[in-house]
Amino acid sequence: MTGTSAAIAFALRVQKTKRHNKIRLAILTIVSPPRTSSQRRTQPPLAVIGKRSADFSEIRQLARINGETPECRKKKELQPSGIRQLKRLMALEQLFDQMWGQVRQANLSSGQPRSGSSRESLAIARQALALATESQDNRHLVEAWCMMAYALNANEEWVEAVPYYRQAIQALERAGDEQRAARIRLGFMNALSLTGQSREALTVGHEAARLFREQNDSASLAKIATNLGSVYKRLDDHERALAYHSEAADLFKQMGDERGLAQAYLNLGNVLSALDRFSESERMYKDCERAFERLGMPELLAQARYNKAYLYFLSGRLSQSLALFRDVRSLFLDAGSHRFIALCDLDEAEVYVQLRLPHDAIVRAHAAADSFHKLELAYEQGKAIAFAGVALTQKQQFGDALSAFREAQTLFEQQGNVFWSAQLDLYRAEVLFTVGRHWEAFSLASDADSKFKELACSANRLVSLVLLGRVSMELGRLDDAQFYAHAVRDLTEETKTPLFLFACYALSAEIAEREGRIEEALGYYQEAAQEIELKHTHLHHDELGITFYKGKAEIFESLAALTLALHGHEASGQAYTWCEKAKSQMFVDALAPHLPSVRSHASEALLTRVDRIRGELNSSYLRSGSENFAALSLSKAKEVELKEDELVRTLSELSESDSEYVSLQHASSIGIQELQQALPEDTTVVEYFFARDEVMAFIISKSTFHCSRHVTPTERIQYLVGRLQYQLKKFASVIAFKDSPEEEAALKNGTDELMQKFYKELIEPIASVIETGRVVIVRHSLLHSVPFHAFHDGERYLADRFDISYAPSGSVLKYCMDRPDVTAAAPLYVKKDAMRQAVLRESGAAQFIHMEVPIALRQDNPVLSGVEFADGMFCIPDVYSTQWNTNILSLSRIEPSVEIEGNGDDLLGLLRAFLYAGSRSVLVEQWRIRREPSDAFFERFYSEWLSGKSKHQAMRTAQLAVRADHPHPF
Repeated sequence: MTGTSAAIAFALRVQKTKRHNKIRLAILTIVSPPRTSSQRRTQPPLAVIGKRSADFSEIRQLARINGETPECRKKKELQPSGIRQLKRLMALEQLFDQMWGQVRQANLSSGQPRSGSSRESLAIARQALALATESQDNRHLVEAWCMMAYALNANEEWVEAVPYYRQAIQALERAGDEQRAARIRLGFMNALSLTGQSREALTVGHEAARLFREQNDSASLAKIATNLGSVYKRLDDHERALAYHSEAADLFKQMGDERGLAQAYLNLGNVLSALDRFSESERMYKDCERAFERLGMPELLAQARYNKAYLYFLSGRLSQSLALFRDVRSLFLDAGSHRFIALCDLDEAEVYVQLRLPHDAIVRAHAAADSFHKLELAYEQGKAIAFAGVALTQKQQFGDALSAFREAQTLFEQQGNVFWSAQLDLYRAEVLFTVGRHWEAFSLASDADSKFKELACSANRLVSLVLLGRVSMELGRLDDAQFYAHAVRDLTEETKTPLFLFACYALSAEIAEREGRIEEALGYYQEAAQEIELKHTHLHHDELGITFYKGKAEIFESLAALTLALHGHEASGQAYTWCEKAKSQMFVDALAPHLPSVRSHASEALLTRVDRIRGELNSSYLRSGSENFAALSLSKAKEVELKEDELVRTLSELSESDSEYVSLQHASSIGIQELQQALPEDTTVVEYFFARDEVMAFIISKSTFHCSRHVTPTERIQYLVGRLQYQLKKFASVIAFKDSPEEEAALKNGTDELMQKFYKELIEPIASVIETGRVVIVRHSLLHSVPFHAFHDGERYLADRFDISYAPSGSVLKYCMDRPDVTAAAPLYVKKDAMRQAVLRESGAAQFIHMEVPIALRQDNPVLSGVEFADGMFCIPDVYSTQWNTNILSLSRIEPSVEIEGNGDDLLGLLRAFLYAGSRSVLVEQWRIRREPSDAFFERFYSEWLSGKSKHQAMRTAQLAVRADHPHPF
């Protein structure tokens, strides 16, 4: 029997023998030769935890620890009892040497994830403590304390480790062994830091560093520099942490200590990440990963990958972050590190919250909370419960969310955590505001504001002030609302943190508008729009999905309405620009978390610069509202402002080579004249826009431009869309039960009547200014589900009068018209059993692509809508990151679908993604009730188009042919 198991088994056998047999059994059982003096004095390669370095030459000093003098020892050696005791001590010395050797071979490090090696080492240490206690030998008891402290520290049991460290250090100092005591302080520092005693840890560390410098002990200096850097990082003094970790790396490199250098690279990666130096941080993580793989250290390899996953989260690469968290969790499961498994759950929950995936966030948050409860880590448990509350709010389960927030708040307040107490006051206030409990919301928001003010946490205080302003407006207290708006502006100027300045301007605009000061309101909205466009402003506090202040799209909507109200038709061009930006902004906000995966054909250097700046800004935005960065310094705020300006300049430069890619970064629009120049003579664009309680329309042809306000009330369209949904479901039931032809004909008449009502509301008011044979409809909001080509004027369908097609926006229409056709390419047919990679190999260039696959539309999170292949979902971000160069991409549903609820952002987002990825046109079934008409339509359409007809001509011919056999519009 060898190794760790031998040491443990031996210790158990010793305890079962009589006292006089212990020495004999010990001598016979030790199978490993004792180390030489040089071996015993060699420190372990990892510079984090101090270990034993005693040998037999220290017997005089160890005798002093036992209370013996050299003279007493001489006298004892003359007596048989003294000889027997010396033999026992020598045997115990050999056994402790073997135990230390086994523990040392485990290559443990402070703060590492718990592992099988750390658990085995702790078992050995406990046996050593039992032996030392039974032997009543103080010297070996000190050794056992050192071993226990070391093993507990590496097994994530820092609270238990602290008293062992204290006892060991005090005993060694009493014995005059300052050097050994200094080495043990290495691990003591870590245990103190991880138990919230960072200031004492620094005192301990600096005292040890002084001794090591006096002794010119480079190895110990490297270790103490590592630990000092780690403590300073926990105190958020990142510059000083970087200096110490760099010093440690230099020392390890000089000594040729590969393991210590790998650990230093891991620490440098962490601190560089905290300083937003992401490329350097990622390089350090890669270096230490290679070293840990080479050294065969899976626990530290897992820790390096875990840290890199969080780096991806900070820099906005959320998909990569999730994938790496999943991979690294399996490593921690193998090692049995419950703390790191729970941390993976906690971090994934936070990522899912950012991605607006509340179901997944709740699952991970609950798992994390349960684990942290068992581990007695109340802070992390509170965060997990808070994340669950955020996800519940996103699902609009407000009662459950309030309960979760109260539970988390109780945990944090028991720990005296004022920041999280304030944050949860704010979360609860937002939920109460949403459900109309305004006075309660006001009280909690006031409490949050007071706490954030005391903490000097400006970013979160700005949120509470904006919320107080909105609540005051709902309560009819406009003077108070104006007071809070001014407070936001003053605080922004004072702290140089313009994170919510656009929300302040929007609030001021609403107040002015409510008081009838329309010109002033328009000015405030324009300032808000300028903040959005020039500052690349994000909704930094929108975890709950609650827009208690006007969102960015709403600001553009208000600008369109007020511009026309004040300046009439003379300002129609400007109003059109605001409408285009409102539509664009919705996609920008939805796609923002997925931008790193979007493909562009622009300069690689420019794209790298954009990714770097965006990652740094994303990290700054996330941290600006955290407890660790509560008081954002003026220099840091200025740095953020400079980065935002740099991003705007870089995107402007990038737009020259890839304007469509830039349009995904911030709200963009096309000018009227630019669109008119791109339009053919026979084409008119009719673009609808919902502005507050009205639907307006812009009619644009090659030579004319009209703006029609108050086309119809928004409520009227809501009613008609509800009737359309009813008609669809009724028709589907008729078809399913094969009712009589008479009933089907009656249903057709009812549908035609409904289509006449749509025509009267949306086409008749503007029909006189449509003078071309082709019409491109640009729909908005609820209109995305409305089939304009099926409108009926009482005599015929709109598709009989015009060639009808659709576009997501005027900007996207121009983008598609500028593209040349794809030539010399074969068609691509994609069935539901197709694999993603096989499809992507052919989608780079195809005459047309016909896809018969399941289409998954996500109203709760439109950006995750997509098509389903045999090996998994292919969502909107995936489409943006690949090439789909084809003249026509057809999406044919394979399952019946008659649901048209929602604003259509899910399907529209999918179509827009395929257009961006290279498709010149996209043909999609808006719903499917029967398979036969769909199959007949596509067969006839392809036949006509491939024979040389235009897409519009082929479309009309196919529609007429299908209608002859299937007269119902659905």
